[in-house]
Amino acid sequence: MAVQHKDIPREHMHDPYRWVVADEAERLAIAPLISDVLKWAHQLSDDTIWELKNFAPITWRQVSAVSSVHGRTGAVTAQAGDYTPAQVGADPAGAASNAVTSHEQAADPHSQYAQKADLAAVANSGDYNDLTNKPDLSVLEEVTVYADLASFPASGETDKVYIAQDTGYMYRWSGSGYVQLTDQTAIWGQISGNLANQADLSNALAAKVDKVAGKGLSTNDYTDAEQSKLSGIEPGATKNATDAQLRDRSTHTGTQPASTISDFNSQASAAAPVQSVDGRAGAVDLSGSYEAKRQNNLSAATDPTAADDASAGYEPMSRWINTSTGEIWLCVDATNGAANWQKASLTLDELGSAAVVDVGTGQAQIPLNSDLGSAAYSDASEFDEAGAASSAVSSHQSASNPHPQYTTDAEVNDLAPKAPGVLDGLRRSVESASGGRMTVFYTALGQPSYFVRQPQFLCEDIAPGGELGSGVHEAFRFGAETDAEIWVGAYPGSVVNGEGVSQPGVETGRSIDFDQARAACQACGSGFDLMTTWDWSAVALWCMANGFEPRGNTNHGRHHDNRWETGTRQDGDTYIPGDNSGIGNILTGSGPVQWRHDGTMSGISDLVGNVWEWSLGFKMIDGRIFLSPDNDIPAESSYTDTGWDMPGNQTWASMTATGASDALKRALIVPKGVDDPTGNLYTNLSGERLPLRGGPRSNGGAAGLGALYLSSVRTHSYTSIGFRPRFRNP
Repeated sequence: MAVQHKDIPREHMHDPYRWVVADEAERLAIAPLISDVLKWAHQLSDDTIWELKNFAPITWRQVSAVSSVHGRTGAVTAQAGDYTPAQVGADPAGAASNAVTSHEQAADPHSQYAQKADLAAVANSGDYNDLTNKPDLSVLEEVTVYADLASFPASGETDKVYIAQDTGYMYRWSGSGYVQLTDQTAIWGQISGNLANQADLSNALAAKVDKVAGKGLSTNDYTDAEQSKLSGIEPGATKNATDAQLRDRSTHTGTQPASTISDFNSQASAAAPVQSVDGRAGAVDLSGSYEAKRQNNLSAATDPTAADDASAGYEPMSRWINTSTGEIWLCVDATNGAANWQKASLTLDELGSAAVVDVGTGQAQIPLNSDLGSAAYSDASEFDEAGAASSAVSSHQSASNPHPQYTTDAEVNDLAPKAPGVLDGLRRSVESASGGRMTVFYTALGQPSYFVRQPQFLCEDIAPGGELGSGVHEAFRFGAETDAEIWVGAYPGSVVNGEGVSQPGVETGRSIDFDQARAACQACGSGFDLMTTWDWSAVALWCMANGFEPRGNTNHGRHHDNRWETGTRQDGDTYIPGDNSGIGNILTGSGPVQWRHDGTMSGISDLVGNVWEWSLGFKMIDGRIFLSPDNDIPAESSYTDTGWDMPGNQTWASMTATGASDALKRALIVPKGVDDPTGNLYTNLSGERLPLRGGPRSNGGAAGLGALYLSSVRTHSYTSIGFRPRFRNP
């Protein structure tokens, strides 16, 4: 029967742990804290009461009211006689003590072991009795060996046998001294008597090579002549030289008399002596002759080009004369393929007609403007008054709109709708402040939406151990195309004017189902969509590879462990951080840098905690995972059957991934086994389930980059469920 509220213990009904849910689906969607264990929920559809039995995995137990105990009603206390020992699985009082006493008093409680008396009887039976002077071994339990009798301890023990290694004799301690047990040694194979009586041993020793003083056993093949030869080599001679180096003449240094070279004189005499230099004989001064030898071209018919360079013998200061034009060129840089030649002369046309006018003393010989050509103005009226140009420039600059044919920044800011990538003052300032990591894209209605760049990476670079396989991560692959980056919403999404935007300092979007969230993102225009599981996994894997997992709002406006880390609650006028009343979500991006994916204010904020975020790109049907092959997300009906079935509720990183594909690990659906992020896994293994990521405001340590909620249908909405947009330039 249903339990009435009056029958529920008071501590189990205290807000917010008294859950009243419409049906089983809503109860299974609850994301409790660990402190909620043993709290109760009232399920209205069938008027039943359920108790949260376990937290990881989350387990519910239906509660029934107790009408009586042994016929007694009310607050019943257990009494003697309520239960028999057999009912509780107990033995009668004193049974254990009696069993131990009986065991200890038995004559042979361990019959599987041999007793000392039995061992003594064996030691004194059989062939052993044929020995003379045999010791009494019945009391000996240990044998100890020393180098000699003098090394024995001053006082021995009566239950030990002592052996002296130098003689092999055995002794025992009598209480006052060591007594030799036998006149035989304890070392088998010891030779007694003279060596000459041991024929086999003597013959074997006679066949050995005699030892030579100062040498080991050998045939002495090393002769005195060889020793003398080696003694003549200097220490370290050619110690580190190879045969090739020894044959190389360049390694032969020092001087060598010509007389020691057999054909030096004949070869030197045969060489022809220098007779003259540049036609001059004797002691020729060459100090000023190089200029005459520099490579020039004084009879060219064309101008030089960049190809007339050092490879053709030219160098800086080389000259070139184009005889067809009379122009002279000078080389200033002879770099191969990029020679730089500068013209060193002017043509008559360049000088103008003034260059050839014969200016004399007569009036008729004074040149007119028409005579001056390009070198002068044709009329004095073409000159402006001094300062006229400066005044014109100042007037132009001070005009309110000197170029009406162009669009001003103000007019660009007022454009509606704006192109996603329009460059205005806001976008410039955001990109400048973040070093280009964050930018602004404009929606179809001209609303700004903030996004953070995640550069492309290889799987083997972020998981050098090979846990993710190799190649470009799927987040950057769009069918046959590969992008150098992806753009992820800098903040959780908010629905503004029907568009799902990412903006700072606003209320986080909540109580939105999967299809509504995606429609709001796509309403922003071409290129906008809901964040995918490939986007999420790329960011999370990048974080873990860099040794940083962000924290977040996991305790109603603050972090559950680092409670000094807080954000601005959207209901902060009424409730303080940590108060589990109210909504408990924070304004987007209002937390500290520890709540951003890279530990900077330019990072992606609030991935952990605050709200569960819908994720596009995979789903679960009856426990089986269906996944998009890359970030070019197809229709859900075209998702690939991975063949992988998810387990029940547990800590996500503890999930067994044996048999899972690398793609499932790269999608962060199963752990890779090394440096995995935190968070819990929640599953409902029946029907279609759409994924939620990150954890809500009240999840405590169960939230994290690895937190994955696979218990919701696509129409599920709640105040702890939100979304995040993404953008790809179409």
